[in-house]
Amino acid sequence: MSLYERYTYDDGQIIFNRILFAFIVVIKIVLKAIVYSPLLLLSWITAKQILDAKTDVILWIALILVFTTIFYFMIYFLKGVLIALNHNHNFIWIPVFICCALFTCVLPVWLAFEPLEKIVTSYAQSNQHLLTWIFALAFGLYVYSKYHFLTNIVPILAYPYYQRGINLTIHLLNFSNTFKAKKSHEFV
Repeated sequence: MSLYERYTYDDGQIIFNRILFAFIVVIKIVLKAIVYSPLLLLSWITAKQILDAKTDVILWIALILVFTTIFYFMIYFLKGVLIALNHNHNFIWIPVFICCALFTCVLPVWLAFEPLEKIVTSYAQSNQHLLTWIFALAFGLYVYSKYHFLTNIVPILAYPYYQRGINLTIHLLNFSNTFKAKKSHEFV
């Protein structure tokens, strides 16, 4: 077998690879949309207060994306506050953690619960309710893994806001124990 024959594909394989790649990209976008659904929902509610139904769709989408970005940065600012409070052993971090986790993790699980229930009931004959809850909690852990509220790590895009939350908390509460935020390799 020559080197040329080893590294050539037929047309069917190339089409399959492209379709598989497109499918994976769509799945990633859907999962990100579900993970960030609380931000999108809050942005839509805020935009609805500002714009009316006759406004152009592009302006709606732009305003929703702007508010989603602002809320995204606010979540990471609060995470910085939470990490600074936790790092300095101030128990105010607990209500901040509960609020952030409820807002970012419970709503996506609630949105995914009914579709998960339908999928489980169509494939499982017994323990459907238990399996639905197991999959819902696993999805909740997946959503939480995108935020890591108790870990000093943040996506590159949100780093400045996260560090500001840390700095502001340390400055306002006169903590002497300062530390630097860590960037992850993820962009968002």
